[in-house]
Amino acid sequence: MSDSSRYYESSFKKCVIDFYLRNQPNLSFRSVANHFRIPGDHATVKRWYDRYNGNLSSLQHHHRSERAPILNKKQINKFITMVIRSHNRLSSSINYTKLVKSVREKTNTNLSLRTIQRYGNKNGIKCKKNIKRSHKELGELACDETATLRLKLQRVSNKKIIFLDETHQNQR
Repeated sequence: MSDSSRYYESSFKKCVIDFYLRNQPNLSFRSVANHFRIPGDHATVKRWYDRYNGNLSSLQHHHRSERAPILNKKQINKFITMVIRSHNRLSSSINYTKLVKSVREKTNTNLSLRTIQRYGNKNGIKCKKNIKRSHKELGELACDETATLRLKLQRVSNKKIIFLDETHQNQR
C-alpha cells in the first residue's frame, strides 16, 4: 500500500487471496487479515475474495460515482446559497421549511430539508439556531436603533422639523 493512498495495490490483494487459497481449510478470513495486518479485518479480505475472478484487474480499485445531484450548481447557487446569504446580510432568520417549499416550486423537484442543508454546507453555510432574546434585550435593541435613527435624521436638513414618537408600549 502506498503512503499517499488508503487503498492496497492489486498485487498485494492477489498475494493475500493466494495465501488464503493455499491454506483454505485451515484459515479463516479473520486469521488472514490478522496475518497481513489489514485494518479492515475479515470483511475486507472477504470482499476481495468475492470480487476476485482470476484476473488481477478485478482487484484494482475502481472509481466510485458520488450521489447524483438533484440540482445543478447554478440552481444551488441561485435558489439556496444566494437566498440564505441575503438573509444573513439582513441579519434575519431564515425558515428552512419555507425555503424547501420555495425551492421545490421553482425547480419542480422533490428536495428534502436535509438535502438543502447538505448543499448549503458544501457552499460554506453553517446551520445555526437563533438566539431567543428576552423582553429586556429587545427593548435595549430598540433603544439603540432609535438612537441611530436620530443620528441619521439630524443630518437630513436644518430647515425641517422631524418628530419621533418614542413611546414604547410594553407588549407581552
